[in-house]
Amino acid sequence: MAGDEALKNKDEGETINHNSPFYLHASDYPKQLHVNDTLTDKNYGDWEQEMMKFLFAKNKTGFIDGSIEMPEKGSDKYLPWMRCDAMIKGWLTTAMEKEIRNSVKYAKTAAEIWRDLKERFGKESAPKAYELKQSLYSTRQDGMTVSAYYTRLRVLWDEIESILPTPKCSCNGCKCELGRKMVELKEKERIYEFFMGLDDQFSVIKTQILAMKPTPNLSNVYHLVAEDEQQRIIGASKGPVREVAAFQANFQGRRNQYEKDGRKMNSQVNKTAHCSHCGKDGHDKDGCFKRIGYPEWWPGKGKGDKSRPKAALVETKICPIPGMTEEQYASFLKLFEGSKVEPVVANMAGRMKVDEDWVVDSSAIEHITCKGHLLQNLNMSMIERPVTIPNGESIPVKGKGDFLLKEGLDIKGVLYVPNFTCNLLSVRRLTKDLNCAVTFFPDFFVLQDLKAGNLIGAGNCHGGIYRMGGIKEERRAMMVTMESWHKRLGHASNVKLSHVSFLKGASSNFEDKVCDSCNKAKLTRLPFPVSYIKTNNCFDLIHCDVWGKYRKPSLTGANYFLTVVDDFSRTVWVYLLKHKHEASNCLIDFYNMVKTQFGKGIKRIRCDNGGEFVSNYMRQFYSKQGIILETTCPHSPQQNGVVERKHRHLLEIARALRFEANFRQSFGGSAF
Repeated sequence: MAGDEALKNKDEGETINHNSPFYLHASDYPKQLHVNDTLTDKNYGDWEQEMMKFLFAKNKTGFIDGSIEMPEKGSDKYLPWMRCDAMIKGWLTTAMEKEIRNSVKYAKTAAEIWRDLKERFGKESAPKAYELKQSLYSTRQDGMTVSAYYTRLRVLWDEIESILPTPKCSCNGCKCELGRKMVELKEKERIYEFFMGLDDQFSVIKTQILAMKPTPNLSNVYHLVAEDEQQRIIGASKGPVREVAAFQANFQGRRNQYEKDGRKMNSQVNKTAHCSHCGKDGHDKDGCFKRIGYPEWWPGKGKGDKSRPKAALVETKICPIPGMTEEQYASFLKLFEGSKVEPVVANMAGRMKVDEDWVVDSSAIEHITCKGHLLQNLNMSMIERPVTIPNGESIPVKGKGDFLLKEGLDIKGVLYVPNFTCNLLSVRRLTKDLNCAVTFFPDFFVLQDLKAGNLIGAGNCHGGIYRMGGIKEERRAMMVTMESWHKRLGHASNVKLSHVSFLKGASSNFEDKVCDSCNKAKLTRLPFPVSYIKTNNCFDLIHCDVWGKYRKPSLTGANYFLTVVDDFSRTVWVYLLKHKHEASNCLIDFYNMVKTQFGKGIKRIRCDNGGEFVSNYMRQFYSKQGIILETTCPHSPQQNGVVERKHRHLLEIARALRFEANFRQSFGGSAF
């Protein structure tokens, strides 16, 4: 070596510049491994890229692409060329598996080895391309970070590009810019593929990016999504600490405290919200008091809308009548298919319809009847103001009483006006006295209880007038037994029979009997064995499951909740979640809490096959902590019955607390 510029070849007696392709460093030897992975029949693309980079750094690419040909034997460059070629052959064969190395060990030059490998592994492979495409379309983020997910896609894209390279325009002086358009098209495809596998939490940023004109390139798209992820992480770290307790909620104030501070809470939570119903700021349409009714603590209770309570019940729109299923709605319509009432059979203890229909009027202020015999507790001594009819005449009121429209519907304060021509029901008085909502349809109308959401009455439309019929009780002799009606009604259960009106009061010992036909026809499977505790210590086994998505988020924005049940002690922990993928981090936090507070580790975790529990990220965590994962069979939630039953129990308690306090659905998280 002559300094850093030249190498003195003692055998040849000449100086070789170290930038020459014939230069070999003193540390070079044939058995060096210069790639991350040795060559196999499946990784030729990656191996070729790494080897080409190394040979380029060594200034030896000319020996494998044929640009530096073998000199004549008498040439001064023959021996340097042979030494370099032998060195490159050693590097290539060292970076191969034994089977491939044996197949090229008799090759004379490094270029011959390179061509042979390219012929065997470098040509387009349809099965390999199909496999890579299939892996690309099935790749999902599944709880990974955006960086890890993008890196996985990038590897697949590069492998596909090595097998199916992008076509390039080969004409001279081309002005069609076909090559540039092909590159832009492929980049757009990669953006769509990147979006398809992202988690649901990035749906907003995806919509915003797709709406941009022009569409940003792939690199900018990745940075936008990564920044959105970072903002979510920062926001989550600044959020309130989750309070986890069995059957305990954060909101512990009494009702009077809520009435005192409720207005402050709403104004602070929804400062930027705007209501599309009343046009005011500070709340949304779902929480508008003008739409759902004013609470007791509201000053003036709506002022101009005092006498018009509205339903605060939010249901899905599967059925036109809220609170009814499609099957119940279809059965309900059958009641109005005919205009005539069928006669009652002779041997039936039923109820007979009396032709005393009531017209439902939305403009009437009071209930009015012209038939005094229909009223109970009729008081003829009361002095009432005359009733004014639409033609301007005034009709005197003779008395006031009550009317039992049907069982459970007791109409109070009905005015007795003999000179009136029909019976009127005031919609205003109905909704106020019965705390119900009246919904009109083209052929019928329904009355629905606002608190329970139950259907409490209905009527049909005749001649453009909505009518509701009165019921008069008339008992007749019961000639058949309860057992006969059990068979007539399709072997209905005792509970169902107890709700049949004309069978009430019938004496029978049928409840003590066992119907053999029912047992044979209704038994779908053998009963499950009685659940009992199989563990000996706390945290030997925990049951986990995620419930959601809520129809309306809680005050903290939670849409799901994670339930963790200890098998031995049956202690329950509940985590409110904004997104389903947060369950993975909550489960890790729970493990750390158990380890710190109780000095124990979790041995087994039983859950369903949800991605938040069985992702690669979580499987690595289980393996690292020595936790055995037990998953249920597909479509068999009963195998995780401990936490499934606990879900139902928690939901029932939360709904009961919310109904009792008359809170909106957004307070569901506080109830949990």
